[in-house]
Amino acid sequence: MTGTKSLITIAIFLYSVLPASSDTTDRTVNPNTITKIDITGNRVTESIIRSMLTFSVGDEIDDSKIRNSKLNLYSLDLFRSLDIRKTPDANSGGTDVVVEARDGWFVLPFPIFGIFGGESYYGAGAIEQNVFREAEHVTAYSDFKKDEYEDMLTISLPDITLNARLEKKSYTEYQYSNGGFNSHSFTGSELNNLGRYGQVVNSYNENSTAMHLSVEKLLSDQFRGILGVKVQDVGYTSAQVSAPGDNGRITVLSAAMRFGSPFSYVRNAANVAGRIFGLGMADLEESMKPPSCMYTDYGLRASFDTSSTSIGSENNFNKFSLAANSITHFCDMSSISFLARGRIGNDIPASQLFATNHEEGLTGAYSREFRGDKMVLATAAWTRPFYHDGTGQLAGTLFCDYAASYLNGQQGIKEGTGFILTYRLWRIPLPFGFGYTYCLDDSEWLASISLGGAF
Repeated sequence: MTGTKSLITIAIFLYSVLPASSDTTDRTVNPNTITKIDITGNRVTESIIRSMLTFSVGDEIDDSKIRNSKLNLYSLDLFRSLDIRKTPDANSGGTDVVVEARDGWFVLPFPIFGIFGGESYYGAGAIEQNVFREAEHVTAYSDFKKDEYEDMLTISLPDITLNARLEKKSYTEYQYSNGGFNSHSFTGSELNNLGRYGQVVNSYNENSTAMHLSVEKLLSDQFRGILGVKVQDVGYTSAQVSAPGDNGRITVLSAAMRFGSPFSYVRNAANVAGRIFGLGMADLEESMKPPSCMYTDYGLRASFDTSSTSIGSENNFNKFSLAANSITHFCDMSSISFLARGRIGNDIPASQLFATNHEEGLTGAYSREFRGDKMVLATAAWTRPFYHDGTGQLAGTLFCDYAASYLNGQQGIKEGTGFILTYRLWRIPLPFGFGYTYCLDDSEWLASISLGGAF
């Protein structure tokens, strides 16, 4: 009996001094610990929104995680409005997080028109966004120039992008004594004055059809991997002296790695077309504010291309490219951007040589280009908005270009400078503007005009 009383006394003592297990759990929860995440207002699949958040249940929430999550979601260019707020959880003592993300969907046709270096182009296309609730962008268009046309289809998801492009061209190439070539199809007064750029030593008609296919995969927050293939059929006729020797099929496999914030790459019209319908406008008010301090976005890209008879090509060659770019944003909303690129290859056929032109990264428009199996390129631009409001923005850009190519001991240098003036409506993402390029080596001004295309 005495032993039993002792056990009862010990049990009563322990019960009185030890709290219940549920009380212990409640009292140890950090008030900043996330106990639940609610997502409302969305049409897009909820898992996509959750994948863009920098926090999850069980993490501690803070203002930096909320800001970074908003930036990730803004990059989708999908939301009419976006709010992430915290509310105390009375039951657990932690924090509930509510993500209110209002989005939508659209299908939009659009026109393309412009003049680049005296050569006009036109076309049309269509864009859809979020029709399938996967935050996707699908863009298809056809672009026509004299003796050239291009068809393109791009399907972009948050973590992967598929791209297909068909290009056809048939025009006369003129080769000059200093190694230069015309960079586009000469017409009108240019044909009547071919000698203004020097002595023409050769000419021929080039006929080319090329299919490009690529897939770009998000590997981490800042790394993307890219795989691609190009199949091109090349032929030459009507040679004045001689034609290049790479007639036939050329198949190229490529692999690339890209590093950088999504904001270090310029968004194109396809990614912001939803603004016509209010999509992607969630950060408009914030983006219109001058940055509180100067900051810089960086980007790097390395790529390797290879072609061989084992994959059905008429030629065996390799290419390597390394590029770096930066955009520095200042407190007055101006910015300075730089791009530098180096390329080198071996046994490259004539139609696959590197060229000092707009496609390789130069900002300006030029009548002639130089080609080689080695090339260095650099361009710098300063952009300043003259004014902006809730409707749109008028901005001016000053730029300088430099590129040098090397082939068989011969060097070709392309230098230029100029300006671009653009007006962009926030709700209509097609740019309106014009630009002028002064080419130092050819001593000429060329104009560029754009409506929905590129300069």
